[in-house]
Amino acid sequence: MTTQYGAGKHSIYITNARLIQILNIANEITYCFSMAFIKFSILSFYGTIFPSSHFHFWLWTVAAFVTSWAVSFSVVAVIQCMPIPYGWDPTITSGYCLDYGLATLIAGIFNIITDFTILCMPVPLVWKLHGNRHKKILLCLTFGMGGSACVVSLIRLAFTLKVGTTADGSWDIVPAGLLSVAELMSAILAACIPTYRPLFRKLVEGSTVGKKIAWSGYGSAAIRNDKISRDAPHTVNVSAGRFPNSTRPGINVTNQIELSVHRSKGGSWVRVPDED
Repeated sequence: MTTQYGAGKHSIYITNARLIQILNIANEITYCFSMAFIKFSILSFYGTIFPSSHFHFWLWTVAAFVTSWAVSFSVVAVIQCMPIPYGWDPTITSGYCLDYGLATLIAGIFNIITDFTILCMPVPLVWKLHGNRHKKILLCLTFGMGGSACVVSLIRLAFTLKVGTTADGSWDIVPAGLLSVAELMSAILAACIPTYRPLFRKLVEGSTVGKKIAWSGYGSAAIRNDKISRDAPHTVNVSAGRFPNSTRPGINVTNQIELSVHRSKGGSWVRVPDED
């Protein structure tokens, strides 16, 4: 909507300065609360995974800080010029405007601080979980993937000082506006990371259907080989992938199981009849 009234063009081409300024204020408010609700969703996800009451206290503390951040900087966006019409009406001589670029920079810094805080919150709890070190590192990396939004936030800071502080604001505001949209989109993707696992599993299963793995060994000392050793007393073929008649992802239960015994005779493997 802002592009229809001059956003992305030089100020001399703007025909409705009042409407574009109101839309810019609406954009700033929408950005603040959109980012806040994305962070609320991540905090809610943490609360579902970790039941610790002490951890929940810190979740509510961070949520309260994020709420304060969204409300305070939304108010600043509205009152950046007093009276408000002074932002688009040059005939008003008794008004004044804040250094809105500096305010936007401060808002971005607090935004990045909360991003890193939210990313680091689950790490101590992950290391306390029972499991090997490799799984813990994978979990931390999963949570850390949310840092993609922080990268965009850092890049956006370089353009915030030009927001609302230059004579050609309709032109200079575009880079920060586009990066704000990219930041929100990457934050939504980061918040949805836990939902990617079924998709990833489906893609992996599709590449492993029909693949067979040969194992050979004595007792509990099993060795994985591409070629079965002739000296091994038995072999087991394991098929990985989705069962043919199953259409649902996840764990599948089947009764299609067959056990057979093979013995080495004359240098080749021969199946032993069931009655033997």
